This record gives sequence, C-alpha cells and structure tokens, in this order.
Amino acid sequence: MKLYVFISAILIGVMTSCSNRVEELTPDATKVTSKFYSYLKEKKFDSTKSLFSSQCLADTPPDSISAMLERMNNNRGDVQSATLEQNGYSTNVKSGKTQKEFTQTYKVIYSSGFITKEEFVFLEDEKDKSIGGIYSYVIDFY
Repeated sequence: MKLYVFISAILIGVMTSCSNRVEELTPDATKVTSKFYSYLKEKKFDSTKSLFSSQCLADTPPDSISAMLERMNNNRGDVQSATLEQNGYSTNVKSGKTQKEFTQTYKVIYSSGFITKEEFVFLEDEKDKSIGGIYSYVIDFY
C-alpha cells in the first residue's frame, strides 16, 4: 500500500510540473506561431525562416521551407483562421540525451476550404528553460 501511495505522489508531482511548464511556455510559443501565421497571411514566406530553430535549419534547407509554404498557399489558398487547440509538454530521451519538447497544435482553415491540423514542436533550452525557434512543423489533414 505504501508503494502505491508513493508512486501516486510521484505521478501527481510530475503531472503538476508538466502542467506548470505548459503554462509558462505557452506565451512564448504563441508569439512565434502568431508571427508564423501573420507571415503566411502577408505572403512573406521567406520571413518564416527566421522563426525556425538552428537545429531544424541544420536538417532542412531554409529555402525549402519557404518554397513548401508558398506551394501550400498556391494549393490551399490563404489562411483564414488558425485556432490553438492543444498545448503539450513531454520529455524524450534520444541518443542518450534528454530533450524536453513543448508542442502547440492548431486547427487551420484555408480559403479553399482545406482544414488542417498543424503541430509546432519547440525544444526547451536546458540552461535558461526557454524555448527557441520552431524545431518541427507537421501538417496533417482532418
């Protein structure tokens, strides 16, 4: 019985800690994603490159990001609305290194009628506990 209470206390502590981190990181991430969608609405696709993290840009050529966004705009039309649906915080171990990820998921409606679910992943900086630029951007259809 004592073990069960101990494990429950640990789980509650971890969930509270994650919930607090979500609340703390949401404003910074929302500033980045708001600017991202603002750039898309203004058709400033090249400007979006400044919002991505150095880790993302090391794996993905910056010009391919703006080209992809421009193609999406040509195919789906303009962004009509982008509504934040979910925030998340998780800790993952990759190649022996712990990464703390903060995610935001948006429901995006385009002028052509396309509706997508778009997820932004940010990595939390180990030193100052802030988030940098967009680490990953994933688009899915509803």
